[in-house]
Amino acid sequence: MPFDALVMQAVARAWNRDLRGSTFHTARYEGGTVRFGGRDAAGRPMAVLVALAPGFQRLHRIAPLPGGHHTRHPFFQDLVPFTLEGVEVVPWERVMYWVLSRPDEWDLPVQERLAVELAGHLTNLIRLDAGGTLVKDALRRVAPGRPGRTVWPGQPYTPPPRLPDPSLTRNPAHLPPWGRLWLEEGHSLEELLEVAAQGRFDPQVFPPYAGEKADVWVLPLRRRPHRPAADLEQALDQVYAERERQARLEAQARTAYSRLEDRRRHLAQRLGEYREWAETDPAREKELGDLWLAWQGRFAGRVPPVTEEVEDLYHPGTRVLLSLPEGSNPVEEAERHYRRFKKLNARRQAAARLLPAVAGELEVVQRLEEELEARRQRGLEAGDGPWLRQLARRGGAGPARPGASEALPYRRFLSVHGLEIWVGRNAEENQRLTFREARPDDLWLHVKQASGSHVLLRCGRTNPDPEDVLDAAHLAAFYSPARHSGMVPVDYTRRKYVRKRPHGTPGQVLYQQERTLFVTPDPERLERLGAMRGSLADSGNEG
Repeated sequence: MPFDALVMQAVARAWNRDLRGSTFHTARYEGGTVRFGGRDAAGRPMAVLVALAPGFQRLHRIAPLPGGHHTRHPFFQDLVPFTLEGVEVVPWERVMYWVLSRPDEWDLPVQERLAVELAGHLTNLIRLDAGGTLVKDALRRVAPGRPGRTVWPGQPYTPPPRLPDPSLTRNPAHLPPWGRLWLEEGHSLEELLEVAAQGRFDPQVFPPYAGEKADVWVLPLRRRPHRPAADLEQALDQVYAERERQARLEAQARTAYSRLEDRRRHLAQRLGEYREWAETDPAREKELGDLWLAWQGRFAGRVPPVTEEVEDLYHPGTRVLLSLPEGSNPVEEAERHYRRFKKLNARRQAAARLLPAVAGELEVVQRLEEELEARRQRGLEAGDGPWLRQLARRGGAGPARPGASEALPYRRFLSVHGLEIWVGRNAEENQRLTFREARPDDLWLHVKQASGSHVLLRCGRTNPDPEDVLDAAHLAAFYSPARHSGMVPVDYTRRKYVRKRPHGTPGQVLYQQERTLFVTPDPERLERLGAMRGSLADSGNEG
């Protein structure tokens, strides 16, 4: 049952009986929840919770708070300590007014009211003067001129809009949903209004049944098994704590499912691309390059554009058209085909390495989706929390290579020839990446004379292919403020020529023996690397 008007009235009745004269010394405010701690009139420790999160708003007593921690929020600074003189509620409304007294700066008692508004999306704590007509402060302020009612220090206090009072309208439609259900069980409206008017509440706890969660009502239902609640507020605390836990788990599950779904789509697309790479035969590009060199005499002395039909030396009896575009020559055309052959061949070799990894990771993601759905079907439990958080954070991505650590904080990519590229996310990661993870001969890259990520091409003592260096340079440009520039200078050198800047902040370095590449961030290359939508090799599913 939601925390409605009758529950509010039941709690107010219990507080006026048990908490008059209680003194509150501490107030903790975290995540929309306030916990007041103190001692009751008999000197016993006690605590009160006020939850302001819509959907879970409520107030009731809880177990005494350990320690004496007090929040630093300015709203509570001169509110506590205070003594609760009593509480008031408006019939059929979810607004409670605490009548309290507190010492001022001269230790003289000051009378105030604290309005606790739990009406739907209007949840707030508002400090009022003794008459309850003037706002002294509010936890959530609304300045004059803003949409809705004004809640501002020094302004008149306007309560939330009132709902129709069923005791006046005698209209069952004006009851909250639980009230209408109570009538459906055979009770009369007059009986309900009489119980509410006299405050004759019989708190009940309904244990889980028919797949539903436990619930607390102040009036019993006839058709459901229930037991009397020994302590209404303790029952509220237990039931709502379970609801909040389930809501958190469901939110984590939705986030994890969304990440897994995105990851699965990304891996399926990558799998299709790599299969296409694997099925492409680059040999024809090399053959065309050879044909241009073999028949270049046919184009001697002629002004392009020229098209010539020649015999295909690799396929006797067939002929092929060679078209020489304007501004080119046969040797340049041959080189263009040779470069194309080298690129396609590199893609084919990379696909042979990447296909098993992508297929394996896709299978893992699909299994995780099935396991997540199975856990949701049987009901999420507290023990599922860490697994869901890890799943939401990583999106089901596996390590870049067998045996690789899953805890590496930086981004990881694979170059066109399968070399690992590591990219730092912040100054601390840049520091760790460069001076703890890099090998002396790895290639280190950074945008020239600008802030940005440290990038590491894991090549060791080998001389990497220029395309691999270009991949790393594009990532250095992409993860820098210059990512939208037309031409980005990127310095690169061996890691052993990089040192920390004396007295510099983390990530600030000096380097020498560098060379500079000028790159224009290429979306197609970045898409292949996975920087645009998350990388295959990035276990954090970021980038």
